[in-house]
Amino acid sequence: MSGYRRITATYCSEKMKKLLLAALLACPLFSHACSFAPGYERFTPAVASFESRMDENGVVLLPAPRVGAIQVERGKVAPGASCDDAGSLSLTLDWPASSAYKLKEIGFYFRVVGGKEPDRIFPREPIVGKNVGRQARFFFVWLDGAPSSQTPLKLDVEVFAVNKGLQLGAVRRFRITDAMRKPGSNAPQDAMNLAESLLFTEYRTARPKIVAAGWRPDYRRSAQEWTRFLQKSYPELRDCASNRPVCAMFFSGENGSCLKVIVSGDFPAMYRVAQVERECDNAG
Repeated sequence: MSGYRRITATYCSEKMKKLLLAALLACPLFSHACSFAPGYERFTPAVASFESRMDENGVVLLPAPRVGAIQVERGKVAPGASCDDAGSLSLTLDWPASSAYKLKEIGFYFRVVGGKEPDRIFPREPIVGKNVGRQARFFFVWLDGAPSSQTPLKLDVEVFAVNKGLQLGAVRRFRITDAMRKPGSNAPQDAMNLAESLLFTEYRTARPKIVAAGWRPDYRRSAQEWTRFLQKSYPELRDCASNRPVCAMFFSGENGSCLKVIVSGDFPAMYRVAQVERECDNAG
């Protein structure tokens, strides 16, 4: 019996490593202990019957999705001991209401472009999540092992949409770190939770709340004198648009996590929060 248990545990861990979650659920040893369920499905294109959306400017392009809540849970035991050897990642993507394509008509590619994965987390093919309104929810697992043998999680990831005609959309880059652990950790407050509470509020009121939530101003000295003057009050200010009253503020959290706050207003005293994203300034 002990030999059977050892072989089955190895088999299940290998299936987890390949992200074949259905096979994991079918393993007889863990069928009563595991509650993992597939958190995505393969996206099916239909090139032969696809027709591009058009407007007065030609073919309508796919926008970049917005990255919402991210939660990470690392493995707790050595590989093969139980289903606690798995790491898991849940995240949401918000699809812009302005897109000519509905969420049910598209899939998403996830691609790691920086950092070292503890194991393959994202599939190579495009996938669809569980769609709720304009939000797609995904759940991923990988073979992670015990904390003493784990690779620190610090991944730069790109996500972009694909339609049934295999046309690709604009890229959104975001970061995944150990700081994004599930509730109970000391990670900074999630960017999307901040967005809901601070959107359209005055920035001079919102800023102390951002700092209190664990985010630090990410100061980089500006080359422009007038921007440096504003940085005396807002060291997190990075730049402002030349054609409209919009400025970008950047904050940093633990383990490389980032927060981008877009403010709008003609004068600093009038700045209001227009948008909050978990995004790093990759320039410079």
